[in-house]
Amino acid sequence: PLELSEEDTKIYYTNPVVKVVIDNDGKIISGTWSYTVEIRMDNFKAFGKNVDTASIVMDNTITV
Repeated sequence: PLELSEEDTKIYYTNPVVKVVIDNDGKIISGTWSYTVEIRMDNFKAFGKNVDTASIVMDNTITV
């Protein structure tokens, strides 16, 4: 179990990219949306142990 507070958890979004294909009627017919998200946690407990800082970095891409 993790013991976290809202104040000690931050989320950062970086590197946003949007690429779309638009048809003659102005409708999006395909596209790719991508970004990087970092979840940073400071001063929390994990499995009963104190943790100063930890982070998770994920690259996300959505294609339609």
